[in-house]
Amino acid sequence: MLVAQSPVTHADRLKAPLQLVWGAEDLRVPLTHGHRLRSEMRKAGLEPEWVVYDGEGHGLRKLENRVDWAQRLEAFLAKHLK
Repeated sequence: MLVAQSPVTHADRLKAPLQLVWGAEDLRVPLTHGHRLRSEMRKAGLEPEWVVYDGEGHGLRKLENRVDWAQRLEAFLAKHLK
């Protein structure tokens, strides 16, 4: 069931732009999962925006990383929600 529902399995069907944001030390959703999704998207001709924050887990705790991500998200939305 998990494989059937996984975005990795259906990367070629994705239509919307994606911003993939990961904490390098995420134990809940390890960075290897992000690398797999990114790889499958690239195989499908899609290039997601890719951001990895060192020293972060599942969620951004450092203020500078939260501010950076908010700015990146604002720019991403401005670009794709015309």
